[in-house]
Amino acid sequence: RLVVQHHYELKQEVEAAQALEKLAKAYPKKQNLLELAQAYADAGQDKKAAATLGSLQAKGQLTEGREMLALARLYERTGEPLKGAALLDKGMRDGKIEKTPENPEALALCYVAGKDVDKAQAALRAAGEDAGSGEVHFQLALLQAERGQWAPARDSVAAAIQKGGLSSPGHAHLLLGITHYNTKRKNAALASLQEAK
Repeated sequence: RLVVQHHYELKQEVEAAQALEKLAKAYPKKQNLLELAQAYADAGQDKKAAATLGSLQAKGQLTEGREMLALARLYERTGEPLKGAALLDKGMRDGKIEKTPENPEALALCYVAGKDVDKAQAALRAAGEDAGSGEVHFQLALLQAERGQWAPARDSVAAAIQKGGLSSPGHAHLLLGITHYNTKRKNAALASLQEAK
């Protein structure tokens, strides 16, 4: 443990992960594996972190909501967002993951990343009208527009703009203009495109 602490103090995340690998191999207790997964994540090795937490999940040892949330986020970042969505959905249904405003948003983001529009919309609807940040609604709108679902995309991007906190508000207004145009609202399209400028 002192070696691991020393590596962290020197900001040597990869070396800390290597030391924790040895510790977890010798003593494969849950706490050691959780620390190893965190070390992998700190070192930017998300696939190894997901595999480590996934092995705990497979053994039924991930029992806390925060552990399941961490694994779901890792699945999203490593290209398996629908696996993360399934974990979050089950955790919330079983009551292991609290239904805070952030958690349904995390679920919706997993569905958006997995390109499942219907389930993303359902997750946001189930969470209530105030659920989700502007960014998650914008990502949903992009996916809907990509599929030619102009009216739902218009509603989603309008919700995104209303909620605010967007990393690129100009892009949101541009998308709103495009959705207005494709739903035969030319005056609204012009106004949105002006706003995008």
